[in-house]
Amino acid sequence: MRWRAGAVKIAVFTPAPVARETLAVWSEVFPNSPSNLQPVQGMQSTNIASGPLGDKQAVVTTMPGRTELAFTGVPNSNGPPLPAPFDDIAEALGRLRDLVVGSSLIRDCNRVAVIAELVEPTTGADHSCSLLSSELHLELPPGSTDITFKINQPVDASSDAAIRINRIGTWAAQVGQYIQLQVGPVFSVQASPAVTEAHFVTLELDVNNVPLAGAIANVPGLLDECVAEVLALREDCYARLVRR
Repeated sequence: MRWRAGAVKIAVFTPAPVARETLAVWSEVFPNSPSNLQPVQGMQSTNIASGPLGDKQAVVTTMPGRTELAFTGVPNSNGPPLPAPFDDIAEALGRLRDLVVGSSLIRDCNRVAVIAELVEPTTGADHSCSLLSSELHLELPPGSTDITFKINQPVDASSDAAIRINRIGTWAAQVGQYIQLQVGPVFSVQASPAVTEAHFVTLELDVNNVPLAGAIANVPGLLDECVAEVLALREDCYARLVRR
Protein backbone atom coordinates (compact mmCIF):
# COMPACT_ATOMS: atom_id res chain seq x y z
CA MET A 1 0.00 0.00 0.00
CA ARG A 2 1.31 3.44 -0.93
CA TRP A 3 0.71 5.42 2.24
CA ARG A 4 -0.23 9.09 2.06
CA ALA A 5 0.11 11.57 4.92
CA GLY A 6 -2.53 13.39 6.88
CA ALA A 7 0.25 15.26 8.71
CA VAL A 8 4.03 15.42 9.06
CA LYS A 9 5.71 16.94 12.11
CA ILE A 10 9.05 17.78 13.67
CA ALA A 11 9.19 18.31 17.42
CA VAL A 12 12.09 19.88 19.32
CA PHE A 13 12.53 19.31 23.06
CA THR A 14 14.48 21.20 25.71
CA PRO A 15 15.30 20.12 29.27
CA ALA A 16 13.76 23.27 30.78
CA PRO A 17 9.97 22.87 31.20
CA VAL A 18 9.23 26.29 29.71
CA ALA A 19 6.80 26.90 26.83
CA ARG A 20 7.93 29.15 24.00
CA GLU A 21 5.68 32.03 22.97
CA THR A 22 3.59 30.54 20.16
CA LEU A 23 3.16 33.57 17.92
CA ALA A 24 6.84 34.43 18.27
CA VAL A 25 7.73 30.98 16.95
CA TRP A 26 5.21 31.38 14.12
CA SER A 27 6.63 34.77 13.14
CA GLU A 28 10.15 33.34 13.07
CA VAL A 29 9.47 30.24 10.95
CA PHE A 30 6.51 31.46 8.86
CA PRO A 31 7.10 35.22 8.50
CA ASN A 32 4.41 37.28 6.78
CA SER A 33 1.92 34.39 6.94
CA PRO A 34 -1.41 34.92 8.78
CA SER A 35 -2.31 32.62 11.64
CA ASN A 36 -4.97 31.88 14.23
CA LEU A 37 -3.95 31.29 17.85
CA GLN A 38 -5.91 28.78 19.93
CA PRO A 39 -5.27 27.55 23.48
CA VAL A 40 -5.75 23.82 23.98
CA GLN A 41 -8.53 23.21 26.46
CA GLY A 42 -7.48 21.12 29.46
CA MET A 43 -3.75 21.42 28.69
CA GLN A 44 -2.12 24.21 30.65
CA SER A 45 0.38 26.39 28.77
CA THR A 46 -0.32 24.63 25.46
CA ASN A 47 -1.19 26.75 22.43
CA ILE A 48 -1.62 26.18 18.71
CA ALA A 49 -1.14 28.66 15.87
CA SER A 50 -2.22 27.61 12.39
CA GLY A 51 -2.77 29.06 8.95
CA PRO A 52 -2.82 28.17 5.26
CA LEU A 53 0.53 27.81 3.53
CA GLY A 54 0.35 26.84 -0.13
CA ASP A 55 -1.60 23.61 -0.55
CA LYS A 56 -1.26 22.68 3.13
CA GLN A 57 -2.04 23.93 6.61
CA ALA A 58 0.93 24.99 8.74
CA VAL A 59 0.71 24.42 12.49
CA VAL A 60 2.88 25.47 15.43
CA THR A 61 2.21 23.84 18.80
CA THR A 62 4.00 24.95 21.96
CA MET A 63 3.93 23.37 25.38
CA PRO A 64 6.39 23.25 28.28
CA GLY A 65 9.65 21.73 27.02
CA ARG A 66 8.34 20.98 23.51
CA THR A 67 7.79 22.95 20.29
CA GLU A 68 6.30 21.27 17.23
CA LEU A 69 6.06 22.37 13.60
CA ALA A 70 3.66 20.54 11.28
CA PHE A 71 2.14 20.48 7.84
CA THR A 72 -1.31 18.94 7.49
CA GLY A 73 -3.61 18.38 4.57
CA VAL A 74 -6.36 20.95 4.04
CA PRO A 75 -9.72 19.71 5.41
CA ASN A 76 -12.18 18.48 2.80
CA SER A 77 -14.91 20.97 1.92
CA ASN A 78 -17.39 18.12 1.39
CA GLY A 79 -17.95 15.19 3.70
CA PRO A 80 -16.23 14.52 7.06
CA PRO A 81 -13.84 17.30 8.16
CA LEU A 82 -10.70 15.21 7.69
CA PRO A 83 -7.48 16.64 6.22
CA ALA A 84 -7.01 15.59 2.59
CA PRO A 85 -4.03 13.17 2.48
CA PHE A 86 -0.99 14.27 0.48
CA ASP A 87 1.79 12.38 -1.31
CA ASP A 88 4.74 14.81 -1.23
CA ILE A 89 5.91 13.60 2.17
CA ALA A 90 9.64 13.87 1.46
CA GLU A 91 9.28 17.47 0.29
CA ALA A 92 7.14 18.42 3.30
CA LEU A 93 9.55 16.86 5.79
CA GLY A 94 12.52 18.43 4.03
CA ARG A 95 10.95 21.84 4.29
CA LEU A 96 10.15 21.36 7.99
CA ARG A 97 13.71 20.22 8.58
CA ASP A 98 15.11 23.36 6.93
CA LEU A 99 12.73 25.60 8.92
CA VAL A 100 13.77 24.00 12.21
CA VAL A 101 17.51 24.07 11.45
CA GLY A 102 17.34 27.70 10.34
CA SER A 103 15.56 28.82 13.52
CA SER A 104 16.42 29.37 17.17
CA LEU A 105 14.44 26.23 18.10
CA ILE A 106 17.50 23.98 17.99
CA ARG A 107 19.34 26.03 20.60
CA ASP A 108 20.01 23.81 23.65
CA CYS A 109 17.63 21.07 22.45
CA ASN A 110 18.31 17.60 23.84
CA ARG A 111 15.77 15.63 21.81
CA VAL A 112 14.11 15.75 18.39
CA ALA A 113 11.28 13.74 16.87
CA VAL A 114 10.23 13.32 13.24
CA ILE A 115 6.66 12.10 12.86
CA ALA A 116 4.51 11.11 9.89
CA GLU A 117 0.82 10.37 10.40
CA LEU A 118 -0.08 8.20 7.40
CA VAL A 119 -3.66 7.42 6.50
CA GLU A 120 -5.71 5.46 3.97
CA PRO A 121 -9.51 5.87 3.83
CA THR A 122 -11.50 2.62 3.61
CA THR A 123 -15.07 1.68 2.75
CA GLY A 124 -15.82 0.11 6.14
CA ALA A 125 -14.65 -2.12 8.97
CA ASP A 126 -14.14 -5.19 6.76
CA HIS A 127 -12.03 -3.19 4.30
CA SER A 128 -9.91 -1.76 7.15
CA CYS A 129 -9.41 -5.25 8.55
CA SER A 130 -8.39 -6.60 5.13
CA LEU A 131 -5.81 -3.84 4.57
CA LEU A 132 -4.23 -4.32 8.00
CA SER A 133 -4.18 -8.10 7.52
CA SER A 134 -2.15 -7.55 4.36
CA GLU A 135 0.13 -4.94 5.94
CA LEU A 136 0.88 -6.97 9.07
CA HIS A 137 0.86 -10.43 7.46
CA LEU A 138 -1.74 -11.57 9.98
CA GLU A 139 -5.03 -13.39 9.60
CA LEU A 140 -7.47 -11.00 11.24
CA PRO A 141 -11.11 -12.10 11.47
CA PRO A 142 -13.35 -10.04 9.16
CA GLY A 143 -15.17 -7.28 11.00
CA SER A 144 -12.53 -6.97 13.72
CA THR A 145 -12.47 -3.55 15.36
CA ASP A 146 -10.20 -1.61 17.74
CA ILE A 147 -7.11 -3.00 16.00
CA THR A 148 -3.78 -1.53 17.10
CA PHE A 149 -0.28 -2.91 16.60
CA LYS A 150 2.74 -0.98 17.90
CA ILE A 151 6.43 -1.79 17.83
CA ASN A 152 9.69 0.00 18.61
CA GLN A 153 13.06 -1.13 17.21
CA PRO A 154 15.75 1.20 18.63
CA VAL A 155 19.11 1.61 16.89
CA ASP A 156 22.30 3.59 17.48
CA ALA A 157 22.50 6.84 15.53
CA SER A 158 25.02 6.83 12.70
CA SER A 159 25.56 10.58 13.13
CA ASP A 160 26.56 10.15 16.79
CA ALA A 161 27.29 6.76 18.38
CA ALA A 162 26.32 8.13 21.80
CA ILE A 163 22.73 8.72 20.67
CA ARG A 164 20.06 6.04 20.66
CA ILE A 165 17.19 6.41 18.20
CA ASN A 166 13.69 5.02 18.74
CA ARG A 167 11.90 3.83 15.59
CA ILE A 168 8.23 3.42 16.41
CA GLY A 169 5.49 2.22 14.09
CA THR A 170 1.83 2.08 15.11
CA TRP A 171 -0.81 0.58 12.81
CA ALA A 172 -4.50 1.05 13.64
CA ALA A 173 -8.00 0.72 12.24
CA GLN A 174 -10.07 3.75 13.14
CA VAL A 175 -13.58 5.08 12.66
CA GLY A 176 -14.73 8.66 13.13
CA GLN A 177 -18.31 9.79 13.72
CA TYR A 178 -19.38 13.26 12.56
CA ILE A 179 -22.57 15.07 13.46
CA GLN A 180 -24.09 17.65 11.13
CA LEU A 181 -26.71 20.09 12.40
CA GLN A 182 -28.97 22.26 10.27
CA VAL A 183 -29.43 25.48 12.22
CA GLY A 184 -32.19 27.98 11.50
CA PRO A 185 -33.14 31.39 12.90
CA VAL A 186 -32.28 32.06 16.54
CA PHE A 187 -30.04 28.97 16.41
CA SER A 188 -32.99 26.56 16.34
CA VAL A 189 -32.23 23.09 15.01
CA GLN A 190 -34.28 22.54 11.86
CA ALA A 191 -33.87 18.77 11.53
CA SER A 192 -32.56 15.73 13.35
CA PRO A 193 -28.76 15.62 13.47
CA ALA A 194 -27.18 13.61 10.65
CA VAL A 195 -24.49 11.21 11.85
CA THR A 196 -21.93 9.95 9.34
CA GLU A 197 -18.98 7.61 9.79
CA ALA A 198 -15.57 7.61 8.14
CA HIS A 199 -13.39 4.51 8.24
CA PHE A 200 -9.63 4.53 7.70
CA VAL A 201 -6.43 2.72 8.57
CA THR A 202 -3.45 4.63 9.91
CA LEU A 203 0.27 4.15 10.36
CA GLU A 204 2.05 6.58 12.67
CA LEU A 205 5.81 6.72 12.28
CA ASP A 206 7.71 8.33 15.16
CA VAL A 207 11.51 8.46 14.96
CA ASN A 208 13.11 10.21 17.93
CA ASN A 209 16.21 10.11 20.05
CA VAL A 210 16.42 9.11 23.68
CA PRO A 211 16.70 12.42 25.63
CA LEU A 212 20.26 13.51 26.35
CA ALA A 213 21.53 15.07 29.57
CA GLY A 214 22.97 17.94 27.52
CA ALA A 215 22.36 19.55 24.16
CA ILE A 216 22.59 17.61 20.89
CA ALA A 217 25.91 18.44 19.24
CA ASN A 218 24.79 18.00 15.63
CA VAL A 219 21.07 18.70 15.32
CA PRO A 220 21.04 19.00 11.49
CA GLY A 221 22.78 15.64 11.11
CA LEU A 222 20.43 13.91 13.54
CA LEU A 223 17.36 15.40 11.86
CA ASP A 224 18.62 14.25 8.47
CA GLU A 225 18.98 10.73 9.84
CA CYS A 226 15.51 10.75 11.42
CA VAL A 227 13.85 12.11 8.26
CA ALA A 228 15.58 9.46 6.13
CA GLU A 229 14.40 6.72 8.50
CA VAL A 230 10.78 7.94 8.42
CA LEU A 231 10.83 7.90 4.61
CA ALA A 232 12.30 4.38 4.60
CA LEU A 233 9.66 3.19 7.08
CA ARG A 234 6.94 4.62 4.88
CA GLU A 235 8.11 2.36 2.05
CA ASP A 236 7.98 -0.84 4.12
CA CYS A 237 7.60 -0.40 7.86
CA TYR A 238 6.84 -4.07 8.42
CA ALA A 239 10.08 -5.19 6.79
CA ARG A 240 12.23 -2.74 8.77
CA LEU A 241 10.64 -3.17 12.18
CA VAL A 242 8.96 -6.57 12.31
CA ARG A 243 10.40 -8.97 9.72
CA ARG A 244 14.09 -8.89 10.62
